[in-house]
Amino acid sequence: MTRGLAVTLAVLSGLAGASRAAEAQVLVRVGEAGRATYSELHEALRAGTPAAARVLEITGATGPGPLWRRVRGALDGRDEWNDGLLALTRLAELPPGPYADSAVGLRKKILGGSVKAPPGRDPADLVPPLDALELMRARAKQGD
Repeated sequence: MTRGLAVTLAVLSGLAGASRAAEAQVLVRVGEAGRATYSELHEALRAGTPAAARVLEITGATGPGPLWRRVRGALDGRDEWNDGLLALTRLAELPPGPYADSAVGLRKKILGGSVKAPPGRDPADLVPPLDALELMRARAKQGD
């Protein structure tokens, strides 16, 4: 586990009539004073907020392109870090495709220390969702 704040979003989204609704659970591990609290995170995910809109966009993605752009944006510091983590998690839910090879390559680069992240972020945070992508690829080939 990395130092600092690690946030895992378990997001459930669905359609309610003609509008989309999102609900979320947030698990917060605070390792440093002054970091976001559960209350602050909960408020940020309230329906109609920019964070909630991004979660809906990511969880509703049907192809890998926009999701990989989120991951790259998070690594470059252009997008929210948690959006990159959620995008990788969504990729693992999509049918396996050639993008799984990109996930393997990114994982190797992270573990080899050649991937940089914005200050205060650790690229190793991306390894668990990358592992999930590899697991889904293996499951597609071998079955359960």
